[in-house]
Amino acid sequence: MKFHCLAVAPNKSCWLLLLATATLLLALVFSSILICSTNSELIQSFRGLRELSWADFNFLPTQNEFISKQTKEENFIELDPFNPEADPKIEIDEESTSSDSLLAAFLSYHAFIHIPKTGGKTMEWLAEKIGVAIGLTYGKKYHINGKVDMRFGIHPRFRHGACSWGHVPPIWLDFNSTSGSTPKPNPNREYFENKTTFCFIRSPFDRMVSEFKYHRAGYDRRLKCNGNGLNRFLQSRLMDYDPDFHPYEYRINEKKFNQDDCHYIPQHFYLQSCDLKIPTHEIDKWLYEKFKIKTVEHVNAKTRCELSASNLDSDTKSMIERIYKEDIILYNKIINN
Repeated sequence: MKFHCLAVAPNKSCWLLLLATATLLLALVFSSILICSTNSELIQSFRGLRELSWADFNFLPTQNEFISKQTKEENFIELDPFNPEADPKIEIDEESTSSDSLLAAFLSYHAFIHIPKTGGKTMEWLAEKIGVAIGLTYGKKYHINGKVDMRFGIHPRFRHGACSWGHVPPIWLDFNSTSGSTPKPNPNREYFENKTTFCFIRSPFDRMVSEFKYHRAGYDRRLKCNGNGLNRFLQSRLMDYDPDFHPYEYRINEKKFNQDDCHYIPQHFYLQSCDLKIPTHEIDKWLYEKFKIKTVEHVNAKTRCELSASNLDSDTKSMIERIYKEDIILYNKIINN
Protein backbone atom coordinates (compact mmCIF):
# COMPACT_ATOMS: atom_id res chain seq x y z
CA MET A 1 0.00 0.00 0.00
CA LYS A 2 1.39 3.38 -0.99
CA PHE A 3 1.56 6.20 1.51
CA HIS A 4 -0.52 9.20 0.36
CA CYS A 5 -0.52 11.43 3.49
CA LEU A 6 1.56 14.08 1.78
CA ALA A 7 -0.29 13.85 -1.54
CA VAL A 8 -3.75 14.56 -0.16
CA ALA A 9 -5.18 16.44 2.81
CA PRO A 10 -3.70 14.63 5.83
CA ASN A 11 -6.19 13.00 8.18
CA LYS A 12 -5.70 12.35 11.93
CA SER A 13 -3.87 9.06 11.34
CA CYS A 14 -1.46 10.73 8.96
CA TRP A 15 -0.71 13.52 11.42
CA LEU A 16 0.03 11.00 14.17
CA LEU A 17 2.32 9.05 11.86
CA LEU A 18 4.17 12.20 10.81
CA LEU A 19 4.55 13.26 14.45
CA ALA A 20 5.94 9.85 15.39
CA THR A 21 8.41 9.99 12.50
CA ALA A 22 9.59 13.47 13.48
CA THR A 23 9.99 12.39 17.11
CA LEU A 24 12.09 9.40 16.03
CA LEU A 25 14.32 11.59 13.87
CA LEU A 26 14.85 14.04 16.75
CA ALA A 27 15.70 11.15 19.07
CA LEU A 28 18.28 9.88 16.60
CA VAL A 29 19.86 13.34 16.33
CA PHE A 30 20.10 13.78 20.11
CA SER A 31 21.45 10.23 20.50
CA SER A 32 24.20 10.97 18.00
CA ILE A 33 25.14 14.14 19.87
CA LEU A 34 25.16 12.27 23.18
CA ILE A 35 27.31 9.44 21.79
CA CYS A 36 29.85 11.90 20.39
CA SER A 37 30.00 13.72 23.71
CA THR A 38 30.34 10.48 25.64
CA ASN A 39 33.07 9.23 23.33
CA SER A 40 34.97 12.46 23.86
CA GLU A 41 34.71 12.03 27.63
CA LEU A 42 35.77 8.39 27.37
CA ILE A 43 38.80 9.30 25.30
CA GLN A 44 39.81 11.85 27.90
CA SER A 45 39.29 9.33 30.70
CA PHE A 46 41.35 6.71 28.82
CA ARG A 47 44.18 9.18 28.49
CA GLY A 48 43.91 9.88 32.18
CA LEU A 49 44.58 6.20 32.89
CA ARG A 50 48.20 6.60 31.87
CA GLU A 51 49.03 7.61 35.46
CA LEU A 52 47.39 4.49 36.88
CA SER A 53 48.74 0.99 37.14
CA TRP A 54 47.36 -2.52 37.10
CA ALA A 55 47.23 -2.43 40.89
CA ASP A 56 44.66 0.38 40.75
CA PHE A 57 42.07 -2.00 39.30
CA ASN A 58 40.30 -4.61 41.37
CA PHE A 59 39.50 -7.17 38.68
CA LEU A 60 42.21 -9.43 40.13
CA PRO A 61 43.23 -10.05 43.73
CA THR A 62 46.20 -8.03 44.98
CA GLN A 63 46.97 -10.26 47.93
CA ASN A 64 46.56 -13.83 49.06
CA GLU A 65 46.17 -14.70 52.73
CA PHE A 66 48.09 -17.96 52.53
CA ILE A 67 51.02 -16.73 50.47
CA SER A 68 51.27 -13.58 52.58
CA LYS A 69 51.89 -15.74 55.64
CA GLN A 70 54.72 -17.47 53.80
CA THR A 71 56.40 -14.21 52.92
CA LYS A 72 59.09 -13.35 55.46
CA GLU A 73 59.47 -9.71 54.54
CA GLU A 74 56.79 -7.12 53.82
CA ASN A 75 56.68 -4.00 51.71
CA PHE A 76 59.49 -5.17 49.46
CA ILE A 77 62.15 -5.05 52.19
CA GLU A 78 64.87 -7.17 50.64
CA LEU A 79 66.50 -10.32 51.88
CA ASP A 80 70.06 -10.25 50.58
CA PRO A 81 70.40 -13.21 48.18
CA PHE A 82 74.18 -13.20 48.75
CA ASN A 83 73.93 -13.26 52.54
CA PRO A 84 74.07 -16.75 54.14
CA GLU A 85 71.92 -15.46 57.01
CA ALA A 86 69.04 -15.22 54.54
CA ASP A 87 68.88 -19.03 54.69
CA PRO A 88 68.85 -19.81 58.42
CA LYS A 89 67.26 -23.23 57.97
CA ILE A 90 69.90 -24.68 55.69
CA GLU A 91 72.49 -26.96 57.21
CA ILE A 92 75.22 -28.26 54.91
CA ASP A 93 77.43 -31.21 55.70
CA GLU A 94 80.95 -29.80 55.55
CA GLU A 95 82.11 -32.91 53.69
CA SER A 96 79.36 -32.58 51.12
CA THR A 97 79.87 -29.23 49.48
CA SER A 98 79.34 -30.11 45.84
CA SER A 99 77.26 -27.78 43.71
CA ASP A 100 74.46 -30.34 43.55
CA SER A 101 74.38 -30.73 47.34
CA LEU A 102 74.35 -27.00 47.90
CA LEU A 103 71.56 -26.47 45.38
CA ALA A 104 69.49 -29.39 46.68
CA ALA A 105 69.75 -28.08 50.24
CA PHE A 106 68.71 -24.61 49.12
CA LEU A 107 65.70 -25.87 47.15
CA SER A 108 64.50 -27.98 50.06
CA TYR A 109 63.59 -24.76 51.88
CA HIS A 110 62.94 -22.41 48.97
CA ALA A 111 60.14 -22.15 46.40
CA PHE A 112 60.98 -20.64 43.03
CA ILE A 113 58.57 -18.12 41.50
CA HIS A 114 59.00 -18.04 37.73
CA ILE A 115 58.42 -14.54 36.36
CA PRO A 116 58.23 -14.98 32.57
CA LYS A 117 61.21 -13.69 30.56
CA THR A 118 63.55 -13.11 33.50
CA GLY A 119 65.81 -16.16 33.12
CA GLY A 120 63.68 -18.64 35.03
CA LYS A 121 64.18 -21.54 32.61
CA THR A 122 67.85 -21.67 33.57
CA MET A 123 66.97 -22.18 37.23
CA GLU A 124 64.41 -24.84 36.37
CA TRP A 125 66.94 -26.66 34.19
CA LEU A 126 69.55 -26.68 36.97
CA ALA A 127 66.99 -28.01 39.45
CA GLU A 128 65.75 -30.66 37.04
CA LYS A 129 69.32 -31.93 36.62
CA ILE A 130 69.36 -32.91 40.31
CA GLY A 131 65.83 -34.31 40.26
CA VAL A 132 63.97 -31.34 41.77
CA ALA A 133 60.86 -29.96 40.05
CA ILE A 134 60.35 -26.22 40.42
CA GLY A 135 58.28 -23.61 38.58
CA LEU A 136 57.00 -24.82 35.23
CA THR A 137 58.55 -28.26 35.77
CA TYR A 138 56.63 -28.71 39.02
CA GLY A 139 53.44 -27.59 37.33
CA LYS A 140 53.65 -30.37 34.73
CA LYS A 141 52.44 -32.84 37.34
CA TYR A 142 49.07 -31.06 37.53
CA HIS A 143 48.58 -29.91 33.96
CA ILE A 144 45.98 -30.71 31.35
CA ASN A 145 47.42 -30.12 27.88
CA GLY A 146 50.23 -28.13 29.44
CA LYS A 147 47.93 -25.62 31.09
CA VAL A 148 46.49 -25.13 34.55
CA ASP A 149 44.38 -27.94 35.96
CA MET A 150 41.35 -26.12 37.32
CA ARG A 151 40.59 -28.81 39.89
CA PHE A 152 42.98 -26.93 42.13
CA GLY A 153 41.51 -23.54 41.43
CA ILE A 154 42.98 -20.23 40.40
CA HIS A 155 41.41 -16.89 39.60
CA PRO A 156 38.64 -17.26 36.96
CA ARG A 157 40.53 -15.10 34.47
CA PHE A 158 43.14 -17.84 34.16
CA ARG A 159 40.75 -20.68 33.50
CA HIS A 160 40.22 -22.45 30.20
CA GLY A 161 43.92 -23.12 29.71
CA ALA A 162 45.11 -19.53 29.66
CA CYS A 163 48.50 -19.78 31.36
CA SER A 164 50.93 -22.43 32.54
CA TRP A 165 50.83 -23.03 36.29
CA GLY A 166 54.37 -21.81 36.78
CA HIS A 167 53.61 -18.48 35.14
CA VAL A 168 50.64 -17.55 37.33
CA PRO A 169 51.46 -15.10 40.15
CA PRO A 170 51.16 -16.89 43.52
CA ILE A 171 48.70 -14.30 44.83
CA TRP A 172 46.22 -15.54 42.20
CA LEU A 173 46.46 -19.21 43.19
CA ASP A 174 43.95 -21.06 45.36
CA PHE A 175 45.59 -22.71 48.37
CA ASN A 176 42.47 -24.39 49.73
CA SER A 177 40.95 -26.44 46.89
CA THR A 178 41.27 -30.22 46.70
CA SER A 179 40.17 -32.65 44.03
CA GLY A 180 38.49 -36.03 43.63
CA SER A 181 36.31 -38.12 45.93
CA THR A 182 39.42 -38.77 47.99
CA PRO A 183 40.88 -35.30 48.55
CA LYS A 184 44.45 -34.92 47.36
CA PRO A 185 46.98 -32.45 48.73
CA ASN A 186 46.65 -29.01 47.21
CA PRO A 187 49.71 -28.63 44.93
CA ASN A 188 49.89 -24.89 45.48
CA ARG A 189 50.10 -25.30 49.24
CA GLU A 190 52.49 -28.23 48.84
CA TYR A 191 54.84 -26.10 46.73
CA PHE A 192 54.93 -22.95 48.86
CA GLU A 193 54.15 -23.99 52.42
CA ASN A 194 56.88 -23.25 54.99
CA LYS A 195 59.31 -22.10 52.32
CA THR A 196 61.12 -18.88 51.57
CA THR A 197 60.38 -17.78 48.03
CA PHE A 198 62.91 -16.55 45.49
CA CYS A 199 62.66 -15.15 41.99
CA PHE A 200 64.61 -13.39 39.26
CA ILE A 201 63.74 -9.82 38.31
CA ARG A 202 64.53 -7.89 35.17
CA SER A 203 64.41 -4.41 33.74
CA PRO A 204 61.02 -4.10 32.00
CA PHE A 205 62.80 -2.78 28.90
CA ASP A 206 65.14 -5.79 28.71
CA ARG A 207 62.24 -8.10 29.48
CA MET A 208 60.27 -6.85 26.48
CA VAL A 209 63.29 -7.22 24.19
CA SER A 210 63.61 -10.79 25.45
CA GLU A 211 59.95 -11.38 24.63
CA PHE A 212 60.56 -10.25 21.05
CA LYS A 213 63.54 -12.62 20.68
CA TYR A 214 61.55 -15.48 22.18
CA HIS A 215 58.62 -14.90 19.83
CA ARG A 216 60.87 -14.51 16.80
CA ALA A 217 62.85 -17.68 17.50
CA GLY A 218 59.91 -19.86 18.41
CA TYR A 219 56.87 -18.58 16.56
CA ASP A 220 57.55 -16.16 13.72
CA ARG A 221 60.88 -16.28 11.92
CA ARG A 222 59.54 -13.65 9.53
CA LEU A 223 60.14 -11.00 12.20
CA LYS A 224 63.21 -9.00 11.25
CA CYS A 225 66.04 -8.82 13.76
CA ASN A 226 66.40 -5.07 13.56
CA GLY A 227 65.14 -2.01 15.38
CA ASN A 228 62.14 -1.59 13.11
CA GLY A 229 61.05 -5.21 13.56
CA LEU A 230 61.51 -5.01 17.33
CA ASN A 231 59.54 -1.81 17.76
CA ARG A 232 56.71 -2.74 15.41
CA PHE A 233 56.23 -6.06 17.19
CA LEU A 234 56.25 -4.63 20.71
CA GLN A 235 54.00 -1.71 19.86
CA SER A 236 51.42 -4.02 18.31
CA ARG A 237 51.49 -6.33 21.36
CA LEU A 238 51.66 -3.68 24.05
CA MET A 239 48.76 -1.76 22.52
CA ASP A 240 46.46 -4.29 24.20
CA TYR A 241 47.72 -3.12 27.60
CA ASP A 242 48.35 0.55 27.00
CA PRO A 243 45.77 2.84 28.69
CA ASP A 244 46.33 5.34 25.89
CA PHE A 245 44.66 2.89 23.50
CA HIS A 246 42.25 0.72 25.48
CA PRO A 247 40.40 1.01 28.78
CA TYR A 248 41.14 -1.71 31.30
CA GLU A 249 37.56 -2.90 30.98
CA TYR A 250 38.19 -3.76 27.33
CA ARG A 251 41.29 -5.77 28.12
CA ILE A 252 39.49 -7.64 30.89
CA ASN A 253 36.58 -8.59 28.65
CA GLU A 254 38.86 -9.69 25.84
CA LYS A 255 41.19 -11.52 28.27
CA LYS A 256 44.14 -9.75 26.70
CA PHE A 257 46.22 -9.51 29.84
CA ASN A 258 46.87 -13.25 30.01
CA GLN A 259 47.83 -13.78 26.39
CA ASP A 260 51.07 -15.52 25.42
CA ASP A 261 51.20 -17.65 28.56
CA CYS A 262 51.16 -14.64 30.92
CA HIS A 263 54.39 -13.22 29.46
CA TYR A 264 53.12 -9.64 29.70
CA ILE A 265 51.89 -9.61 33.29
CA PRO A 266 53.74 -6.94 35.31
CA GLN A 267 56.42 -8.27 37.63
CA HIS A 268 55.07 -6.53 40.72
CA PHE A 269 52.23 -9.07 40.90
CA TYR A 270 54.86 -11.78 41.41
CA LEU A 271 57.17 -9.70 43.58
CA GLN A 272 54.51 -9.30 46.26
CA SER A 273 55.11 -12.98 47.09
CA CYS A 274 58.89 -13.08 46.56
CA ASP A 275 61.37 -12.93 49.45
CA LEU A 276 64.71 -13.23 47.64
CA LYS A 277 64.89 -11.14 44.48
CA ILE A 278 67.89 -11.73 42.23
CA PRO A 279 68.37 -9.34 39.27
CA THR A 280 68.78 -11.20 35.99
CA HIS A 281 72.17 -9.63 35.33
CA GLU A 282 73.43 -11.08 38.64
CA ILE A 283 72.19 -14.66 38.15
CA ASP A 284 75.63 -15.98 37.16
CA LYS A 285 77.28 -14.29 40.14
CA TRP A 286 74.60 -15.60 42.51
CA LEU A 287 74.84 -19.16 41.19
CA TYR A 288 78.61 -19.19 41.66
CA GLU A 289 78.76 -17.55 45.09
CA LYS A 290 75.83 -19.57 46.42
CA PHE A 291 76.34 -22.98 44.84
CA LYS A 292 79.77 -22.90 43.17
CA ILE A 293 77.99 -23.27 39.83
CA LYS A 294 80.04 -21.69 37.08
CA THR A 295 78.44 -19.64 34.34
CA VAL A 296 75.81 -21.66 32.53
CA GLU A 297 74.34 -21.10 29.10
CA HIS A 298 70.97 -19.55 29.70
CA VAL A 299 68.38 -21.98 28.43
CA ASN A 300 66.04 -19.55 26.69
CA ALA A 301 68.75 -17.21 25.39
CA LYS A 302 68.14 -16.35 21.73
CA THR A 303 71.68 -15.45 20.69
CA ARG A 304 70.98 -15.20 16.98
CA CYS A 305 69.42 -11.79 17.45
CA GLU A 306 71.68 -9.33 19.25
CA LEU A 307 69.16 -6.54 19.83
CA SER A 308 68.99 -4.82 23.22
CA ALA A 309 67.01 -2.13 25.02
CA SER A 310 69.12 0.47 23.20
CA ASN A 311 67.20 -0.45 20.03
CA LEU A 312 63.85 0.60 21.50
CA ASP A 313 62.52 3.82 20.02
CA SER A 314 60.88 6.60 22.02
CA ASP A 315 57.32 5.45 21.30
CA THR A 316 58.01 1.90 22.48
CA LYS A 317 59.81 3.14 25.58
CA SER A 318 56.88 5.39 26.41
CA MET A 319 54.45 2.47 26.15
CA ILE A 320 56.63 0.34 28.44
CA GLU A 321 56.91 3.20 30.93
CA ARG A 322 53.13 3.60 31.05
CA ILE A 323 52.29 -0.09 31.34
CA TYR A 324 55.12 -1.13 33.65
CA LYS A 325 55.46 2.01 35.71
CA GLU A 326 55.42 0.16 39.05
CA ASP A 327 57.85 -2.46 37.78
CA ILE A 328 60.37 0.20 36.84
CA ILE A 329 60.11 1.82 40.27
CA LEU A 330 60.51 -1.50 42.09
CA TYR A 331 63.34 -2.69 39.87
CA ASN A 332 65.34 0.49 40.40
CA LYS A 333 64.70 0.31 44.14
CA ILE A 334 65.89 -3.30 44.35
CA ILE A 335 69.08 -2.93 42.30
CA ASN A 336 70.03 0.30 44.09
CA ASN A 337 69.73 -1.19 47.59
